[in-house]
Amino acid sequence: MKCNGKILDENGSLTDELCGCAVTAERVNRNYKNGSKQEFNYYRCSNTTRTCSQRNQSYMKEIVGRKISYTQEEVEILFEDIFQSFSFDEFTCNKMQKYLWDEHTDAKKDNKRRVYSIRKRLDELDEYLDKSYEDKLCGQIEEELWSRKSNGWNDEKEKLEAELKIISNNKDDYMKVGVELIELIQHSGIIYKHASPERKRRLVDLISSNLLLADGIVEYTIKKPFNYLIIKDFNSKKKDIKKAPSEEEAYYKIWYSQGDSNPCCRREKAVS
Repeated sequence: MKCNGKILDENGSLTDELCGCAVTAERVNRNYKNGSKQEFNYYRCSNTTRTCSQRNQSYMKEIVGRKISYTQEEVEILFEDIFQSFSFDEFTCNKMQKYLWDEHTDAKKDNKRRVYSIRKRLDELDEYLDKSYEDKLCGQIEEELWSRKSNGWNDEKEKLEAELKIISNNKDDYMKVGVELIELIQHSGIIYKHASPERKRRLVDLISSNLLLADGIVEYTIKKPFNYLIIKDFNSKKKDIKKAPSEEEAYYKIWYSQGDSNPCCRREKAVS
């Protein structure tokens, strides 16, 4: 996570220059009167060479109303909104799984047709190779022509056999994983909330990138393919559509509501 704060000039005013330094953790040990000890992690901007607004006590207190450091709990709360975006209801989850299986069925049909085409072409190439060899032995074609033709046919055979092997090695396991992933994403908010700090960090890294922190607000980009799984309010986003979409069109547009192939899904959540 990087600092999204702005550099202050010599008068303490904000400039347009962004900090961009890493937000790092510092472990602090506290000793209590009863003799007990406890460790705390505090996160803050690591910029010590320039005057960053996020390390300026006056700016953060007067403008933002908070300290320059974030506790472990505050940082974890910042990212809860990421996983709330994937809280599918059961109907939506079943719909997405159905689309997944339908696409898989279509892909299997295409693969079946491709396998038939490859095997037919391999039989033709074997026939060409056998016939050309017989013609060479009988002196009906020259050695150079036979060598050039046979090499080309053998190269084509190798490519087709490699493609056939790839298709035949494709299993349905990945589809089962995909269906299970949808079910997992459906409950990701609960999973994140009750996970250990280390697992929370891995979950955040798995789903998001380009993490920026400033003024108690975090911004992030949802990674592929999770950006396609974000729930959007279809009716509020499509008010200009006069004709009401069908049920299937509506759910496709909810699922693929981002126009860009790699959209930047910016969300904000302040820490009090």
